[in-house]
Amino acid sequence: MIEALERKRVLLGFPGAASVPHEEAIRYVILDRREQPTTIGELDGSQSTRIQEFASALQSAGFPTSICSNMDAWLKTHAAEIVPTAAVFYMAECDIGQLQKNKEALALMVQAIREGHRVLSAIGVPITPSSHRLFTWIPKPLLVLAIRRKLQSSEWKIKIGHAAAAQDEMDAIADDLHDLAQRASIITPAFDQLRLFLAQADQRPRVRSIAVIDA
Repeated sequence: MIEALERKRVLLGFPGAASVPHEEAIRYVILDRREQPTTIGELDGSQSTRIQEFASALQSAGFPTSICSNMDAWLKTHAAEIVPTAAVFYMAECDIGQLQKNKEALALMVQAIREGHRVLSAIGVPITPSSHRLFTWIPKPLLVLAIRRKLQSSEWKIKIGHAAAAQDEMDAIADDLHDLAQRASIITPAFDQLRLFLAQADQRPRVRSIAVIDA
């Protein structure tokens, strides 16, 4: 990207919003600041004038916005979390209700996220934001319970729904994370199991409907 656009024209970011198609419309949610604001940052982490102007514009448009000093770490942390989440969603055939009932799949997801965090820490990438370290110190049964409760909310049905249309992306990110694990010489059995499922899901017909929207 830097080679194609030049370094001075590149900013990194991730939206604090999600959407899913529903009949002839799009249902969306804008996340609040406590959960995940729209997050942007300069490549060097500086608080430049332009990054502050971008943040102000996004804030004015109604998107809670945060400037991150290490967007590379933020994006890698997100990747380590979204891939296992997407994988168990596919395991549940993109059905939130089915996923909520499958405590074993959710426990596997938590373990895969922990493995991803260990890989990042091993290669010197800090878990960002630091609040996401809770995946390490909160007992797995409590995390599974909390996730099952979150899956009951209508907003979560939208947040996770976009994964149904991103199979190629999830598969590619999983391969990148696998490469990082090999570089760090970290064993990731749970992540590898979910990565295999992603590869199998990628060979099946594309998901064209999402069983996550209330009638």
